[in-house]
Amino acid sequence: MAEVAATISGQTWRTLITLAPTPFAPIAVSHAPFLARGQLGPGGRPMSSILYPTGMRSRLAAALGYSATSFEIRGDSPPTTDRPAELVHLEDRLSRFATLEPLVQAQVLACLNCLTEQRLIPRLALRLSTAHFESDAGCTALYEAARGMVRLRPTDRPAKAVLQRLAGQVHFPWVAASAAVQLGAAAIRIERDLDQATAALSLAERARSALDADAPDPPGLIASRYHRLRALVLLNAGDVPLATEAMERAHGEASELARQTASAVPTYAGLVAAENLKIVYESYIKAASGGRDATGFARWATRLVDLDPHDPYTWRYIAVYGARCGLATAAALASIGLATTGGPGVADCVAAFRRSPARSEPAGASLADTLAQVLDRWLTTTPSPAEPPRS
Repeated sequence: MAEVAATISGQTWRTLITLAPTPFAPIAVSHAPFLARGQLGPGGRPMSSILYPTGMRSRLAAALGYSATSFEIRGDSPPTTDRPAELVHLEDRLSRFATLEPLVQAQVLACLNCLTEQRLIPRLALRLSTAHFESDAGCTALYEAARGMVRLRPTDRPAKAVLQRLAGQVHFPWVAASAAVQLGAAAIRIERDLDQATAALSLAERARSALDADAPDPPGLIASRYHRLRALVLLNAGDVPLATEAMERAHGEASELARQTASAVPTYAGLVAAENLKIVYESYIKAASGGRDATGFARWATRLVDLDPHDPYTWRYIAVYGARCGLATAAALASIGLATTGGPGVADCVAAFRRSPARSEPAGASLADTLAQVLDRWLTTTPSPAEPPRS
């Protein structure tokens, strides 16, 4: 079991560490090779959303036995060519960051955010200027830089001021909407300030209504993110019926976008749509857990594990919130999945399991079957562990 877990953990995080594409990477991590190469489709705008804990890449690389010379991103010297092509390409762009076009700068910054390498962003942000506010591409670069710096330090006032300026401008609505949603979510989850969140929601609505339906960037993505923020604000204001309606609209937009971008071969647009749908599923899981709705929880958790089984955070969500719902069997199986995929937070799952209310589990039976099938497939088909690259 330990060898299988080590192998699956290595498969899970290989793309995060090396940038080499694999079919076993979590959806959010699978964005990184596309961002590194700048292969984002028409328009070239980075649109990734999920951020793992900053610095996670280096901690995982050390835990999995990678040498620093095989994975470390320095960004201050020309790249060596004995690394995966995507990593070489990213380092080349980093070494020329000051001379890159603003849209390419935005792609580089988005890639660092995806890789949890926000430690490099403050130095790169010094290469950006007020002139960046004068173009859509420049604003996109500023948005990615500010997003990364807030991830490094949630109380970073200069970075927050940049997001506020981006949210308030009216010339580039996509960036304005993205920044407003970022500010609104932070106002609720970090600052517990409903008034700030409501103001950000108003800015997001103004920007969303100004989006060009014929632009290469999908308006459905912004619409889904906007309605998720609206649901969060309404829920915190105590208006559960309207919050429920807003989440239904967010789910509708997300599902339609996923349908439009579905492809047999992974594309950046398809991964962004899948990531967005995943966030909607996670929101429903939290809501079902809070309402002790075991049936609803099982439905959304099954969809989540079907969509992104390789992400340890999928298993963590099901373990923690399933335990809170009283679905002890599903929570226990999900804890195994979390440990097997090399995920953080196993202790949180155990704690939630111990606090789990006594409850019969008919609603979780189907979910438990799904989780058991995925785990059984992994445990019976995973090959012998391979040595990680050490030079």
